[in-house]
Amino acid sequence: MNKLRQIIADNWQPALIIGISTLFIVGLFWFKLGSLTIGPHQSELSYAANNANLNLVANKPLNLPHAALTAVIQIFGSHSIFVLRSVSALFGLLAVWLFYLIIRSWHTTRIAFMATALFASSSWLLHAARLGTPDILYTALLSLVLFGIWLKKGKWPSITLFGLAIIGTLLLYIPGLIWFVLPGLFWQRKRIFTTLNQMPLWLSVLWTIAVLLLVVPLLRAVWLKPEILRPLLGLPDHWPTIKQVFDNALAIPRQLLWRGPKDPAHWLGTIPLLDVFNITMFAVGLYAYWFSVKLDRTRLLAAVSIIGFILVSIGGPVKLLILMPFIYIIGAAGLALLLQQWLTVFPRNPLAHTIGTGLIVITVALTSFYHISQYFIAWPNAPETKAAFIRQ
Repeated sequence: MNKLRQIIADNWQPALIIGISTLFIVGLFWFKLGSLTIGPHQSELSYAANNANLNLVANKPLNLPHAALTAVIQIFGSHSIFVLRSVSALFGLLAVWLFYLIIRSWHTTRIAFMATALFASSSWLLHAARLGTPDILYTALLSLVLFGIWLKKGKWPSITLFGLAIIGTLLLYIPGLIWFVLPGLFWQRKRIFTTLNQMPLWLSVLWTIAVLLLVVPLLRAVWLKPEILRPLLGLPDHWPTIKQVFDNALAIPRQLLWRGPKDPAHWLGTIPLLDVFNITMFAVGLYAYWFSVKLDRTRLLAAVSIIGFILVSIGGPVKLLILMPFIYIIGAAGLALLLQQWLTVFPRNPLAHTIGTGLIVITVALTSFYHISQYFIAWPNAPETKAAFIRQ
């Protein structure tokens, strides 16, 4: 009993903060989810129709985790835009948790909370998590990173490897993610084989059965419809010219830094995807990682960025969204370095510590408020946005 009381005494404050933060994020993702726009977008209606039942999903299982949930919801008779968009919101909430756990594995709790606040309130994430399309699934790549971190730490290795196998297999259904899953497994092959040799027989059998059950629908679909192999691999329907690849590559920094995509269904005007503060933290984070090139996380972020950059540049189904979580992860390193340098300048001055931390917290709060206002106020009231959605 005394031990339980001590655990509660040591953890009630972080638990309370996490609980309140989760409720706030739930509010962000579900507030006016079905009514912020005048109606659904055509892409939402098409996606719902293409995944109206499990037979349709089985025949073309692209984005299976999202598509299967969408089908199940419709099977039970719910076709409201609120419920259909809730599928994306659930994956968005999961992405926020994955992001927090990754940052907490590499940085302090304080940095994890601030970085997660920036991530969760970012306009691009709100757009992806509040639209009834599977774009939000690209944030699921964070799950592969997190399970890789847990596998490296060696805590509950058998269970972690079992989870990694399930997650890795499901990610194969998301266009382009095979190029992250296979290199990741190859990179961790020694640790994986070591864990497999130590795994209990019953868990090995369960692991094998689960992976086979999950991968068989994919193999069946590719066998019956070989044309879905191209989108699964993240490849375009027609190979682009060198000029098109070059133009697509140039569009990535342009959309991030100074002129966003002109897509009223997914974005406001042509403002850049990143704000000034996040751009600054990203630059500082790159500087921090430049001096930590031997760290596994540095190599991981570099590999993910390069593969993602190539997939987006060739103009296939993979969208720029795939890079955004990792830009914010690098930005978290920028936050950590900025705060560390401030505390180094004033190592024993508690007032300076409070002022420095307070200024960063205020900046994070203002940045979050900017993105929330942009999404909930400016975007739905823009004439282009109203024209893009179907009035009901």
